[in-house]
Amino acid sequence: MLRICFIGGYALFLILVIALMAIKVIAVVGPGGLGDLAKSWADVIFTGPNMLTGAITLCGAFIAWLVLLLNVAKRSPEWEKTWVKTLIIGCLFMSGFFLVLATVGASVFLLGGFPGEVAAKIAGYMSSPVFMELSFFFIGLFLLISFNIVRRIFEGDEFVEIEFKNED
Repeated sequence: MLRICFIGGYALFLILVIALMAIKVIAVVGPGGLGDLAKSWADVIFTGPNMLTGAITLCGAFIAWLVLLLNVAKRSPEWEKTWVKTLIIGCLFMSGFFLVLATVGASVFLLGGFPGEVAAKIAGYMSSPVFMELSFFFIGLFLLISFNIVRRIFEGDEFVEIEFKNED
């Protein structure tokens, strides 16, 4: 149950962020079909008061999700808690990447001139298939090596010492 609540809530928040970014990006496409619909939605969603209301609602839903997870975790077996802790660490890093991507994407629309063009170029590189997968690979490799170094500091080396008896 804990895994289902965690994965379902995380997927819902991630889909919401991707949908909001897609509405804003498609609204820029211009006239015709989906561009008109996205522009009308973006004109309503991305105004100051509506963005503040949406942010407060999103924070409230996130806190409610965390409270639900804590309540479910109290009744979950230990193996499931361990499994979800590992999943949380991975999702935090993915969320961090998407948060940086969303911030850069938002700065494309909020900044004008040269800074906006630089932000658009960075967002393009960050979201391209090759660079995104490579960055996830190198971030994962860095985290794996860092985790191993920290574990060795706290737990010590795992070398086994074998004592030989002299049979002289």
